[in-house]
Amino acid sequence: MIENSNLYFFERLIRHSLCSVSCHSGFLVQIAGSNGTNLVDIINRKDQKWYSCWRPKNTKHKFIYKSNKHKVPIDSIFKNLTHALKLYL
Repeated sequence: MIENSNLYFFERLIRHSLCSVSCHSGFLVQIAGSNGTNLVDIINRKDQKWYSCWRPKNTKHKFIYKSNKHKVPIDSIFKNLTHALKLYL
């Protein structure tokens, strides 16, 4: 059961995943960086410069935008996510 699991379990889960998807969750991004794993980060375009400076250099890190000046439709986000995930398979 994943619910109420310890941090070691989550670290191993991220480490052995083909790719993790996050809305720039600090824990997930940092663990992906420490393990050199694949990561897709769903962010607002205006935050890319800031998040890029914290992006771990040893990850295959891809950004997908949930907003530009306006919200991106959810179907476009899923389409971009599907495309990004195919790069890791």
